[in-house]
Amino acid sequence: MGIFPGNGNLLELNRELKRRVFDLNSIYDLSSQLQKAEDMERLVNIFLLTLVGKTGCISASLLLPDERGSFRVKYGKGVDWEKAAKLRVTEGTPLWEELRREGYLFIEKASDKAERDVQEIIRATGAKLIFLIPFRDGQKACLTLGEKLGQSQIQEKDLQVISILSYQMSAALESLILFGELKDMYTSAVMALIAAVEARDPYTKGHAERTSRWAVKIGRELGFRGEELERFGFNVLLHDIGKIGLKENIIWNHPGNPLTPLQWEEVRLHPQVGAKILQEARFLDEAVELALHHHERFDGKGYPDGLKGEEIPLKVRILSVADSYDAMIIDRPYRKALSPEEAIEELRVGRGNQFDPQVVDAFLRVLRKDRLSQVITDLQKFTTDNQGEVAKPQPNNTHGLG
Repeated sequence: MGIFPGNGNLLELNRELKRRVFDLNSIYDLSSQLQKAEDMERLVNIFLLTLVGKTGCISASLLLPDERGSFRVKYGKGVDWEKAAKLRVTEGTPLWEELRREGYLFIEKASDKAERDVQEIIRATGAKLIFLIPFRDGQKACLTLGEKLGQSQIQEKDLQVISILSYQMSAALESLILFGELKDMYTSAVMALIAAVEARDPYTKGHAERTSRWAVKIGRELGFRGEELERFGFNVLLHDIGKIGLKENIIWNHPGNPLTPLQWEEVRLHPQVGAKILQEARFLDEAVELALHHHERFDGKGYPDGLKGEEIPLKVRILSVADSYDAMIIDRPYRKALSPEEAIEELRVGRGNQFDPQVVDAFLRVLRKDRLSQVITDLQKFTTDNQGEVAKPQPNNTHGLG
């Protein structure tokens, strides 16, 4: 008898080895995708699709607890949603106790005591297996898997894959929820800072929101869509956050009392101040860039870094046009507003030196599409909502702080 297994055993071992390598690669790929998922729906859908593909099951569903503690189908693949919506799984039932003891339950092996619950789950999801997914904080979720394609049954090796994938999903979900909570907390704090900036200078109240609106319109005209465009609009809101550090005698400067060179130097520091405030949050990288460079000029004569042309990121160039336009058509304590028509002319004059020509052209197309009369109406609405009174555009060719 030889020391090596027969050819049949070698082939079987080779197939098993390839399957394990494939499993590991799939698990690694899933882990990478889950880490990139930015919302719960996308994360769970990636998980369920991978699970269905790996196990060969024709359906899968994820049950999460509602406000009453009952587990309900929130996500699914291959399930009848009309039936699944009616399913409730509650703790303390015979089915739950059997599931809790082992962490999983093959439907066909459930006891007679759990028969009623079993039939409801089969009717709702077509489940052949229920798997309990624990979270670190004590919360739980339930996973169901339907029958497999062909004649094969869910096996022990499937349970190993299900367990690993479920652990990855729960870990990613916990991180996403925690990140979301931190993001919400930080966003609330930042928005409070914006309110504080605008409360110090009622003339600029609503400026951040209006500028965001102009910037989003330009961004859409230049091809930005979906989540990227939404995130851009939010980040634009934060571009002037550095003005929180400006002194009152600068904010309330009036015509006939021009800023001193020292005061101008202080004003020119607000981009760095804003960037420093925002850089603590890793998810606000784009906001940091916008805050830091929104006073750069296309001809390289801006600040703080004197960037020129395409050295300035496109979204910053968009913000520059939107910010300048809104600043020109609103009254400030140091100068009266330009009319929208005069502000448009100023953009044309600045095309190619202060502003990126393609961005100016895109904004002019936006204004033509929206029609200038509607732009003025929107402007007055924003100003009334945010300031309590309409700042009537008045012709004046003097410019102050942008």
